[in-house]
Amino acid sequence: MDGAIVGRFVLNDKTATIPFYSHSTYLGLCSELCSRFNQLQVGDFDMTYLVPNHPPCLLQSDLDVRVLYLSVVKDGKYFITISVTQSADHVICDSQFTSADENEYLGSYGTKYGEMCSNVAESFNAWIEGAAFFCPYTTVDGIRVKIMKMNARRRLEAESWNSYLRPVMDSILENLLEQGRH
Repeated sequence: MDGAIVGRFVLNDKTATIPFYSHSTYLGLCSELCSRFNQLQVGDFDMTYLVPNHPPCLLQSDLDVRVLYLSVVKDGKYFITISVTQSADHVICDSQFTSADENEYLGSYGTKYGEMCSNVAESFNAWIEGAAFFCPYTTVDGIRVKIMKMNARRRLEAESWNSYLRPVMDSILENLLEQGRH
């Protein structure tokens, strides 16, 4: 299972053959490919391959390289053609927004209208405000303790009820029942 598979990498009209093994990594393949094709840089291209009876697969991680290796070995082949395409420039935002005033998006000109405020969100934010500066484990434990205390208070209150309904609803129901009798 430690034999090499020959990857035939095709970019436009150029071809490079690179062996890879079961322990090969995605970054290793990318850097080897960049050394063969001078116009490529790591992260500026996509690699896709075809396996029979399967849609085209995109190589993006070490797991993808391992799956490729295992699927080719399972089929009894020791070579595969991998298509390399240069991706478009990694644009973070459209060109129409590059000259926009940053203060407009940072809210420096005052409050924005049309934003939806929620009392639930505000009360939740106030509820965990103290826990926001702790590490995640402490925060989760603090929230868990608060929820457990809240549930314990509710359980004690519910144990004092005489029926399955809340006392307020129970009194409203009794009043309606009395009004219906008269």
